[in-house]
Amino acid sequence: MITGGTSTVVKEFIRLLRCEYPIAAMQAGPVKLVPQAVLDLLTWQELKKKVCSNPEITVEALSVVSLSAGKSAG
Repeated sequence: MITGGTSTVVKEFIRLLRCEYPIAAMQAGPVKLVPQAVLDLLTWQELKKKVCSNPEITVEALSVVSLSAGKSAG
């Protein structure tokens, strides 16, 4: 047995209760934008890629954007 073990368990339970509302809010947020049925089809990695886009940018994609920006300015 751990000295003060009961106190440790109660403190952990209280900490988890404090996190319950923010976690529920984070879970409810995407459902306001995307139907739950669609979210159920995606992995977290797929959802992250759709929300955040692809972090890798190719030189070719960058040059297309750079050239387009240069033409509109001139």
